[in-house]
Amino acid sequence: MRALFVCLLLVAGAALSAQPEISIEYPVGTVVNHTGSVDLGDNPARNPHDLTVRIRNLGTTDLTLDTSTTERPVELTGASGVNWVRTQPAASVVTAGSFIDFTMTLTPNSKGKWSVLVSVYSNDPTNNPYQFSFRGSAGKEDDDDDCSTGEHSGGWLILLAALSAAVVGTRLRAAR
Repeated sequence: MRALFVCLLLVAGAALSAQPEISIEYPVGTVVNHTGSVDLGDNPARNPHDLTVRIRNLGTTDLTLDTSTTERPVELTGASGVNWVRTQPAASVVTAGSFIDFTMTLTPNSKGKWSVLVSVYSNDPTNNPYQFSFRGSAGKEDDDDDCSTGEHSGGWLILLAALSAAVVGTRLRAAR
């Protein structure tokens, strides 16, 4: 009887631990941490970033992607300084040990820093939604165009004052 109880306990424990586990990869093969950020670097020409992102199921049961709205399962929000287009994954179920890809294009729309938050909704019991961000820059911001050091007109005023003092000093010496 005791052996039967232990056996039932083991079976019940295994059934309770069977669950999906989402993992996101970008680039493919590199895990993006939940709540992490991927820096796509500087892109002064503002060329589009064409990205393939992988949703992997590391769990032991099916991962079901939430398609309850047209914006899901992959939702992009909080876009700042970037235009985006994404294609949703072709299927809503990712079987245990497999994966599915989706694509997105991020195009910086102004100079300076940009970012976008990506949320992937599923039945993962611990990471729903799985959120991460893409960020980058598109050259320096418009208000820094006049100076490479980030200092503004104050530096020019100091230089002009020093030059004026030199001219006045030279004239005073010449007048003696």
